[in-house]
Amino acid sequence: MGENSPYTKYFRRLRRAPTGYSDVVGGDFENMGYLQLCLLRHAGLKKDHSLVDVGCGTGRLAHHLNQWGLKDYRGYDVVKGMLRLAAKKVNQPHYFFGLIKEELIKIRHDTVDFVCFFSVVTHLPHHTSFRYLLDGMRVLKPGGRLVFSYLAYDCESHWPFFAYVVGNRNVEPTNQLMAHSQIRLWAERLGAPLIELHDGDKPFFPIDRPITLENGAEMRELGMLGQSVCILEKPEVWQPNQGYGS
Repeated sequence: MGENSPYTKYFRRLRRAPTGYSDVVGGDFENMGYLQLCLLRHAGLKKDHSLVDVGCGTGRLAHHLNQWGLKDYRGYDVVKGMLRLAAKKVNQPHYFFGLIKEELIKIRHDTVDFVCFFSVVTHLPHHTSFRYLLDGMRVLKPGGRLVFSYLAYDCESHWPFFAYVVGNRNVEPTNQLMAHSQIRLWAERLGAPLIELHDGDKPFFPIDRPITLENGAEMRELGMLGQSVCILEKPEVWQPNQGYGS
């Protein structure tokens, strides 16, 4: 996915729209960033860890990570305008925001504790998503964790996203659904133990304050993203199957 991909062109057009990038991040900028932070903490993220946020958008997760106290953060996206907004919004000199090209994270092997992809594979062809996940595994330290969200055929509440694409031509950005069985196969091919797999409509990670989303949904003790979630771990000796990897 590069500078001239349909996905990137779509977000460039949004920049010129009256609402700007607000259509990308949605009205729950504050709540969704908080929920993503809570999920990462559930997955094992600590304040002294390093984290790479692929698809960082305008910085909703970065904002909460900064307030929480994470020091080592790198956010990547394909749209320069969104990266500029994220850097301005977070206003933290030691947070890095960079452009990602050719599905490659410009970081050395085995150097990062956490990599996350929120609402990334939901809009990409499967082969492109798999390349991103491979590169995410590459940069992780042994024992590091990769967290990504996705839309699942197995989750009844996700089916309307697929039905909408079926019933409408030229949907931008497109919605990609996957089955949980596909995620398990991907984990095997990635050479990564599958730590957790959760449906998008079932709360599973602790939250420390009640929240109410714009659609009226309330969460009190447990939270969810609305998308399904996969947590993978990089083994001590990482060897992707079928000759994949760098």
